[in-house]
Amino acid sequence: MSPELWETASLREMLHALAELPPGRVSDRKLDLFNGWCCHALRPYLTDPRSRAAARYAEQHIDQGCPDTPEREDILEAAKQAVEDLIKWADGAPTAAETRRRRVYAFTAQIAQQALGHDQRNRGVWANAQLTAFAFGYANDEPPACLPGSEELRDEHLRLQATIFRDVVGNPFRPVEFDPRWRTEDTLGLARGIYDERAFARLPLLADALMDAGCDDDQLVGHCRSAGPHARGCWAVDLVLGKR
Repeated sequence: MSPELWETASLREMLHALAELPPGRVSDRKLDLFNGWCCHALRPYLTDPRSRAAARYAEQHIDQGCPDTPEREDILEAAKQAVEDLIKWADGAPTAAETRRRRVYAFTAQIAQQALGHDQRNRGVWANAQLTAFAFGYANDEPPACLPGSEELRDEHLRLQATIFRDVVGNPFRPVEFDPRWRTEDTLGLARGIYDERAFARLPLLADALMDAGCDDDQLVGHCRSAGPHARGCWAVDLVLGKR
């Protein structure tokens, strides 16, 4: 895929394009960050404490790759049981409308489980993306899939997801060469705050600090000044922090 095509590609096209890249060009952590965004996007529906524990553990350990510990296994097993329980609850709904409403919670729980138990290709990003899009559609009263126009809300959310994926991953076909001299006390402090607090309104300040440090890379500065949307793990912020 060319750098230009990446900028307009769908999420599915980008995931297929990753196979063209050398191993490690896009890290597992970046894929996990996208899964974390899916959980965050549906947070109001993450009501089961077992699912919340899985999402919280995945987020807290994302920079360490969620090490395989007994604690993680216990949380993952509980999250799997939560998914089974919520699916049964949804299947037992008295009406089609109530089934869709309950499935939002079941899908959200499944996303939290998969965010912690990545055993699929590309860390389960595509599966989580689809579940998130379906949950968004059902939460906003999308009609059943058999009716005309039922895919509009899901497609809308998949387009948003593609934008978020680009924000997290950047353009791997046009990587930015970061000069260590741009990693000053000011740029590091701003980047840490943006990453830890999801304070994306501070990105223009990061752009100013980068320029003060001598950064003349239009792609990096321009992304910091862009309207977004942005997500935790934004490639520009990660670049300053030295995260992959």
